[in-house]
Amino acid sequence: MILYSADAARRFCSNKQERLGQTALSLFRTPTLRPNPFNHRLGTSVAVAGNTAVSGAPMFDGTGNGGVGAAYVFDTEAGNTPFDFDGDFKADISVFRPSSGVWYIQASSNNTYALQWGIATDKLAPADYDGDGRTDVAVWRESEQIFYILNSADNTVRIENFGLPGDQLTVGVWDGDGRADLSVYRAGANSTFYYRGSANNSSGNITFQLWGTAGDKPLPGDFDGDGRFDMCVFRPSDQIWYIRQSSTAQLRFENWGTATDKFVPADYDGDGRTDLAVFRNGVWYIRQSSDNQAVYLNWGLNTDTLVPADYDGDGKTDAAIYRNGSWWILNSSNGSASASQFGVSTDTPAASAYLQ
Repeated sequence: MILYSADAARRFCSNKQERLGQTALSLFRTPTLRPNPFNHRLGTSVAVAGNTAVSGAPMFDGTGNGGVGAAYVFDTEAGNTPFDFDGDFKADISVFRPSSGVWYIQASSNNTYALQWGIATDKLAPADYDGDGRTDVAVWRESEQIFYILNSADNTVRIENFGLPGDQLTVGVWDGDGRADLSVYRAGANSTFYYRGSANNSSGNITFQLWGTAGDKPLPGDFDGDGRFDMCVFRPSDQIWYIRQSSTAQLRFENWGTATDKFVPADYDGDGRTDLAVFRNGVWYIRQSSDNQAVYLNWGLNTDTLVPADYDGDGKTDAAIYRNGSWWILNSSNGSASASQFGVSTDTPAASAYLQ
C-alpha cells in the first residue's frame, strides 16, 4: 500500500487521467457526472495497492452535492487507450509495411521508431495484452492459427495458438482485468465468439458464446461501460445491432446504419461506453451513448482508410482517416483539424486493424 499526499494524489490522477476517468464513470453510476471527474478537486490523499487506487471524493460530485464522507475507487488497469504504444494515453500514428514486415510508430511522446514483426499475410492484432498501459505489437498468422505478441512490459515474446482459418479477430478486454484477450468470431449458421480470458485462467480455458448468424458482422465493444467487451453483431438484412450486455446479460437491439456502411464503433463522447457509429459517403454517423443524440461529422472520402482513435488524449475517439500516407485527424478536444505525413500508400495503419 502506498499513501500519497494531496498534491501527489492530484498528480497521480492527472497522469492517469484518461484511464482512471473512464473507469470512474462506470463505478460512480452518476449520470450527471462530467466525463473527466478530475476537473474537480480530489480529497486529501489517494492510496494505491496493486492496480487499485482509492481517493477522497472531489469537492463537488457533479450532482450538486458535496463529496464529504465519499471515496472513489479506481482500477488503474482499466480503460487503456487503443493504439497507444508509449503509454501516454494518446493513440499513436502507426503503420505496418507488408513488403518488409516492419511497423513504423510515431509515438506521441516524440519518439519515432521501427520494429520488424510479422509477414505480409499476417493480420494486425495490436492491443495491451500484458496490462502495462501500452499497446503491444502483435499479429495473427491465419495460416498457422498463431498469435505472435511482443510484450511491451518486458520485451518478451508470446506465441499462442488460437483460432481457425476464416475467423475474424475480435481482440479486446473480455474479462474485465484490463488486459486484452485473444478472441475471434467464427461465422456460420450458428456464429460464435471465442475468447481466452487472461484473468485467473492459468489453464488457458476458452470461453465461447453463440451470437449471430451467417452474414452478420461482429462489432464487439464495451457498450454498457462495465470494462468488459460485449458481444455484438450487425445484421445487414434488417440493419439492427444485436448487443448482449456483459453487465446484465440483457439483450439490446439498435437500428443504426445500412448494410453498405463502414462500421466504426468507439467511445466518441468520453463516457466510457462504446457508441454506435458508421461511415457513409464521407460522413460519420455517431449515436452518443451519453445522451442518445446523433452526431454527424463530414470527414473523409469513401476511398479513405478509416483510423478512429483518441489522438489528442481527451478520452474521446477522434474521427480520422488515412489517405496515401497522409493522416487527417479531427480533434475532439477543440474541433481543430490536423494533417501529417507518415507512411506510404501500401502501408496498413494499425488503427484500422479491427474495423469492418
